Amino acid sequence: MSVPPGEAPRLSADGQDPAGGRKDSRQAATLRAGPEVRSLLAQDPFLLYLDESGDRYHVRHGADQELMVPKDRSLPEPYPVPRPALLQRAYRWLWLACLGLLLAGLGALLFASLAAAAAVGLNFQPISRNDRIRSLVILILASGLWLGGLLLAAVLLVHLI
Repeated sequence: MSVPPGEAPRLSADGQDPAGGRKDSRQAATLRAGPEVRSLLAQDPFLLYLDESGDRYHVRHGADQELMVPKDRSLPEPYPVPRPALLQRAYRWLWLACLGLLLAGLGALLFASLAAAAAVGLNFQPISRNDRIRSLVILILASGLWLGGLLLAAVLLVHLI
């Protein structure tokens, strides 16, 4: 594999050449981002970036010394924080219960019961205080929708009789 002048050959993290599959004779040294790296950079401040993984940078210092430098950062937390799947199911059942009010309350009776069951089931798992409050709100709304559905179903029953 020919390398253009001024560029370093691409190697994978284990020193393999991805094109040829042969081992490189130089072994990549792993350094802590501390005094060793600072002393190398004091001699020659140039590092050639080769590759990176989730926790390390693969760089070349000078003409022949390859280094694996660990990243000094933590992984960012995902935003927004994902809600538990059970809470998402409870919200879905709650919306279906709202739509079930249109069908003379019969859908609200079914879906509000499922939303309440999902909200109660969430409290048996280790969750945050905010999710506990959300599940309580879902339970209260589901109870209200269930009572509204029961009232509409009773009106439908009286109308049919």
